[in-house]
Amino acid sequence: MTVEKSIDVAIHIRKNSSGEIRIWKDALFYFDGSEFPSIFIWEDGNYSCDCNRHIFFSQAGNEDADFDQDCSDAEYSVNIYDGDKLIYSEFDAVVRQNTTAKSGTEEKQKWNS
Repeated sequence: MTVEKSIDVAIHIRKNSSGEIRIWKDALFYFDGSEFPSIFIWEDGNYSCDCNRHIFFSQAGNEDADFDQDCSDAEYSVNIYDGDKLIYSEFDAVVRQNTTAKSGTEEKQKWNS
């Protein structure tokens, strides 16, 4: 894979238990003629794990991070912005998942239709 260009992005990291959102600055890369930047690292790669998201969230709040955070995938969610343009979103998916879990079958059917 060849990196053709990169863009600076704002990663909005939400701690799902409190709803607090902090902004982490990062870069995304375009590979091999792609029309869109790769979000793999945030969607399925190392940055999709809560152990890493916890570090970014802490550092975005100028706090010391606990580097012994357990791996999981539901404590933090992210939205990624290129300027004002939302290019990746997990916030809505987490809200839907949590609403479905709390509301039972009727709500689950509403989201799935």
